[in-house]
Amino acid sequence: MEFKIITDLSVLPQIIETNAKELKEWLTDKMDHYNALVVTPDTIRAARDDKAALNKLRTALEERRKEVKRQCMAPYEAFEQKYKELLALIDAPIASIDTQVRAFEEQEQQEKYGKIRQYFEEITKELDFRIDLDRILDPKWKNKTNSIEKICRKLFDDVERIRADRRELVEYYTDSPHYTAVMDCYMQGYDKACALAYAAALIQQEARARAEQDAAAVPDRPAPEPPVQNPVQPQNEPKITGMFRVTGTRSQIIALRDFMRKNQITFEIVKER
Repeated sequence: MEFKIITDLSVLPQIIETNAKELKEWLTDKMDHYNALVVTPDTIRAARDDKAALNKLRTALEERRKEVKRQCMAPYEAFEQKYKELLALIDAPIASIDTQVRAFEEQEQQEKYGKIRQYFEEITKELDFRIDLDRILDPKWKNKTNSIEKICRKLFDDVERIRADRRELVEYYTDSPHYTAVMDCYMQGYDKACALAYAAALIQQEARARAEQDAAAVPDRPAPEPPVQNPVQPQNEPKITGMFRVTGTRSQIIALRDFMRKNQITFEIVKER
């Protein structure tokens, strides 16, 4: 049976006539005065009165709008209430059917999972390690488009891959101190690349720690002193004799003496009496 609207909705007012145009002109003229109003200490009391009058005018306009809305919405709200009662009559059997369909689908999935589990246990019963089915089972196995045969073929391939990966890791890391850590890493996600990367990181970390220990065990050695470079003596340059009288501190005189010795300058110390 069809849901019919008996009331002629065409008679509802399409436009609500008001004096908004005249009122807008009046307000525009009045608001020009208030927009240009400058509040001073002498006019603050009058400004407060103007603000109160404007708020009163605004409230009056809002009340008229709400009143019109209530009058316009009243027939619709009554209609909506009856409409929702009709929907509730339909929704009740929909919910009941949906609950039963879901229960039936869940039962089918449980039966499907049971068959998958049975096959998985059959192909892994001879393994000397445990594989977690839920970690390798494709989450899309619940879709009806994925048949049990397709899922089982994928499981078989995954089990063979895990068997081969684990055998390779065992052979390579059996004598390694990181054997347990690497195998635990692999069994978490059955990802050989991830396990190999983890093993490489452990080995690098161990090498770094060993290098730090070796460096700490070696005592600090003093830095080698730079070699003393003898000044280059000019070749075939004649020697001359000169006399200087210098005045300075004891340390300065000693430094001058050392400089002349390093440069192979012959000098004589004359002590004053």
